[in-house]
Amino acid sequence: RYDDLLRIETRVSKVGRSSMEFLHRVYRDGELVAEGREVLVSVDRSGRPIPLPAWLIERLREGG
Repeated sequence: RYDDLLRIETRVSKVGRSSMEFLHRVYRDGELVAEGREVLVSVDRSGRPIPLPAWLIERLREGG
């Protein structure tokens, strides 16, 4: 519902050469109500995967 107070937890679960994966958990009143997985891929203008910047990979592996 629109007025529900939610807590959303997100963590980096995988970091690859050109992609990163995040896991999400949504809680309402301490109860887990949803889980999700998000994969982001770095691509060039033609849609081909390209390497993530080294500084970003380092930050993600450190935990942000």
